[in-house]
Amino acid sequence: MRARLRVLSTTLAASAITAALAAPVNAPALADPGTAAGEASANTPRERAPRDGKRQDALLRTFAADTWKSLAAMVAPATGLPSDGISGDLATPDTVTSPTNIGGYMWSTVVARDLGLIGYREYGVDGIGIQGDGYTSDQERTQTDPGYEGCRPAAPASFGDGVVTPHAAFLALPYARNAALDNLVKLKADFPSYGPGGFYDAVAVRTGKVSRRYLSLDQSMVMGALGNVLAGGTLHKHFGAGEVAGRLKPILGLETWNVVLPPAQRPR
Repeated sequence: MRARLRVLSTTLAASAITAALAAPVNAPALADPGTAAGEASANTPRERAPRDGKRQDALLRTFAADTWKSLAAMVAPATGLPSDGISGDLATPDTVTSPTNIGGYMWSTVVARDLGLIGYREYGVDGIGIQGDGYTSDQERTQTDPGYEGCRPAAPASFGDGVVTPHAAFLALPYARNAALDNLVKLKADFPSYGPGGFYDAVAVRTGKVSRRYLSLDQSMVMGALGNVLAGGTLHKHFGAGEVAGRLKPILGLETWNVVLPPAQRPR
């Protein structure tokens, strides 16, 4: 159990970092823009993100409902387990899953319940997780070297066709709500990136190509972020306190976090 929880803590930390950088490198081939309904026209006025809190919540709840639709479509009726992904029309789920997908689906059901999208009585999940290898952020798979303080400086990189994943913007909502929502509205308006199950997996922003797939892990992170924003920090309440926190805190305390604070923020 301890080994599994250690892997879980490493995975969750890696997910928050890599999600902000790129779409998974094993994402399916990107489709040409304009090949699906909802193609943005150059003459169509750009939709602007609302600034009123109630209208923002309404828009985010729409994203939550559509994202949950894709997650629900991924579940195999015979097993009740979510698949690794599903086609953009929500018709053809994959035939494999992983502990990460199962755990993400579990926390997404908590969010869906607290947002009133579904009703159920009980939920629970064992220690889960897989080791993340890190991702690159463009089609050319450009590697970066952030350097190490006191050892070597960061090496500049020349990026190509940058690939972004909408779920990373959702993860930023609690910290930069207006900027994150601006990003999501622009992705939805400028690219055919939104389907019947919410945002598709990834967008190559230079060529406009879209990966018309839904990934279970991505959609689970969207649901988790929306739950924290719209349902009063629901994941923090359910998984960051009480018995869960008591069991995880000693495990997390064993980790050595490779985070370098700016000099002005270091304790004296």
